[in-house]
Parts: sequence; C-alpha cells; structure tokens
Amino acid sequence: MAKNRISKLAKQNENLNFVQERAEENKTFFKRVFTEEKIFQKF
Repeated sequence: MAKNRISKLAKQNENLNFVQERAEENKTFFKRVFTEEKIFQKF
C-alpha cells in the first residue's frame, strides 16, 4: 500500500518536473522571439 503511494508520488513529481522544464523552455523561447521583434522594429 505505502509502496504504491510512493510510486504514485514519484510519478507526479516526474510530471511536475517535466512541466516546469517545458515552462522554462517556453519562457526562453518567447523571450528570444520578443527580442527579435524589437530588433526588427528598429529597422
């Protein structure tokens, strides 16, 4: 029983880490796009 709960929690933790990694990637991606937009607006 306890073992089952632990593996469930471990799985949830993995999913959370995955989501956080994607969020970080998206943030840097949008930051880059935004920066490129600003550069293009200068021309």
